[in-house]
Amino acid sequence: QPFMASVRKTFDKDGELENSYDWYCNNVGAKWCNIEEMDSCFITGYSAWRQPIELVANLIEWYSNKYDTEVSAIMTYEDEFRNFLGKQYFAVEHNNLQWTAYEGETYETDGDELVEEFNERFPDIDTTAEDFDWFEEVKTGGDIIYPHEVLDEIVDDFWSKA
Repeated sequence: QPFMASVRKTFDKDGELENSYDWYCNNVGAKWCNIEEMDSCFITGYSAWRQPIELVANLIEWYSNKYDTEVSAIMTYEDEFRNFLGKQYFAVEHNNLQWTAYEGETYETDGDELVEEFNERFPDIDTTAEDFDWFEEVKTGGDIIYPHEVLDEIVDDFWSKA
């Protein structure tokens, strides 16, 4: 990617990135990261083990320096098992020579907190019961809900409020 061109890389005799695991962790923020879709205003993708903090910082820093303009970014991230999820803000500052990216506020939550909020919303549903399934419909208060969809709504609420 052009925005990673200024990040130092060392290649072996076969043209492969040397020490690629460490390089990705240090410069992308995860051991690997795939971009699925992008537009002028957003990028979606997935990464291994951690959100790609360094990738976002490198991207906005490159763009700011290339076009000599202030850029900011917001990243939402979610572990596939919802062990952690969050929203992080990024911006750049100019020091008379160049633009430099920095990390702003970060808001995080985890699966336990999501389940806790679900249990507060639906105290009549026992999520610890042996026969409880997050993907099966549940009757509560005269309504039928799908618990995993409610968790999705809780996540969306978290991201919109953070």
